[in-house]
Amino acid sequence: DVVEVLTSVSLPQLDTLRQAYEAAHGSLEKRIKRKTSGNLEDFLLVLLQASTPDGAATIDAALLDKAMRGMGTNEDLLTAVLASRTGPEMLWAAGKYQELFRKPPVDAIRSEVGGDYAALCVALASGSRPADAAGAIDVARATAHAQ
Repeated sequence: DVVEVLTSVSLPQLDTLRQAYEAAHGSLEKRIKRKTSGNLEDFLLVLLQASTPDGAATIDAALLDKAMRGMGTNEDLLTAVLASRTGPEMLWAAGKYQELFRKPPVDAIRSEVGGDYAALCVALASGSRPADAAGAIDVARATAHAQ
């Protein structure tokens, strides 16, 4: 079953599966759209998108746009995206946002929110947060910041 297959592999493996499927049968995205609907279809399509080399950045850019599009701002969504990405991930998403929506996300953020919240959002969207690939915690630094 497609759900079991698509959810039992890593994203890079899923991209390899997608490529192999498409070489043999054509578009997997079109097949998913024909065979599923509603939330299942949406979820599988996002999962498929996330498996592509720039998929995560494309999804993040779309989420940022969704958070700021239309009347009002969805601060919960904006915060969720900005707070959960490393600096390099945000830089990649910012580049994709610029490509898709023709303006830097920091400009969109500045036009949508204000005050200290805006300053925090802009700082995070600027990609200044370091990526700690090892996942190590500098206890002395954390303690100094806490005091």
